[in-house]
Amino acid sequence: MFGPGDEGYDEARTTWNAMIDKRPAAIARCTGVADVIDVVNFARTNGALLAGCWILSIGVTPVSRGA
Repeated sequence: MFGPGDEGYDEARTTWNAMIDKRPAAIARCTGVADVIDVVNFARTNGALLAGCWILSIGVTPVSRGA
């Protein structure tokens, strides 16, 4: 988990849509179910709001369905 000022924060918060420029208080890079559980528990314990969840898959290419 890292936040503003930490190395990699700006890269992690960047999305494919350059019009979106959000600056979350923290970013968690989960590598498995246990990490997700830890993040949710951390948010509950600290009263933090979980604003969104991005699930990234490696080796999966989005397919365009028409144009």
